[in-house]
Amino acid sequence: MYQKPTILVNSDLQEGVYAASGAAASCFSGSAVIDSTPQQNGSPYYELWLTGTHSGDHYSNGCQYIISFNQNVTFFDMDGEGTGSSNGSILTVNYDTSARAIKPSENVGHGRVRVTAGDNLEIIGVQMIETGAFNK
Repeated sequence: MYQKPTILVNSDLQEGVYAASGAAASCFSGSAVIDSTPQQNGSPYYELWLTGTHSGDHYSNGCQYIISFNQNVTFFDMDGEGTGSSNGSILTVNYDTSARAIKPSENVGHGRVRVTAGDNLEIIGVQMIETGAFNK
């Protein structure tokens, strides 16, 4: 079924315009919550908790979270294996799970990520995409 392309314009991103036709659905769904704020944990960091669900019928050896916020954030660090970066109000977190592949229909808890930001940080959206798939 055809879906009209969606266009997102964000001047904080390097490319500025991203287009997606909606033709291919992601086999991952992800969520991110602000687990603690600087006021709660006594540090300068917001702590985020990332989780996801893999609904594919194959194994995956990598995934990426793209998290948008109501203000600019700066990536600080994270638990576990992976890399993170920030660009304006967008946080990108990459996990290489090739040491322990994500199984079909598995729920995954990727752990804690720390960022700095101004007061009243809010998560606006979360996208989780697969960066590596294989059949076993």
